[in-house]
Amino acid sequence: MENCTTLCNLPFAARRLFDEHGTELFDLTLIPRDSYVYVTCGEQWIDPELTKAEQQRRLLLAYLSNDVRMIYFYCALRNPMGKKYFIFFCIIKLI
Repeated sequence: MENCTTLCNLPFAARRLFDEHGTELFDLTLIPRDSYVYVTCGEQWIDPELTKAEQQRRLLLAYLSNDVRMIYFYCALRNPMGKKYFIFFCIIKLI
């Protein structure tokens, strides 16, 4: 990982490895010879073939999904009677 950080001139230390299909690699011995490997500084894998706008949309959607899960978790903690809460949200089209 140290070599990846220096060779790719990453701003932070390399933390995660992915294959060309986006599967995270945990065991370096299972990587086939001459295969492509993508390295990140801890971020999720984003297909490099996507446009920049599509990458930003997917990243925003991942953040939104995490926020909704945290709101749901907060509501579950604040609910002493076991009542169900419904969380309504709308996703607007990003231009």
